[in-house]
Amino acid sequence: MHNTVLPSYCVKGAQLPRKKIFSTLRSEWIKSKLNRTSSELASMLGITPQAISAYANESSNREAPWWILMRLSHELNLEIILRPDEIIIRDISRKIGI
Repeated sequence: MHNTVLPSYCVKGAQLPRKKIFSTLRSEWIKSKLNRTSSELASMLGITPQAISAYANESSNREAPWWILMRLSHELNLEIILRPDEIIIRDISRKIGI
């Protein structure tokens, strides 16, 4: 067996940072139009404002399900690119780091 160093997301038990992805998408959604609120985001997604808060709060164990991440990326015309060593969120013209 090789002692190869694997990229971070290729290691058994590695977790994708859904909280960080959600927080990035939520920030982009709020910035995309003036005066948008987390309550409006919750309404658009059909979930409670408390769930939005929990998904964004680092101290909460709750993570946004993938369908929410996909819905937000769809609404914002963004794509989430998963690579063995990084996650990229971008549209055609720019890259947003997480």
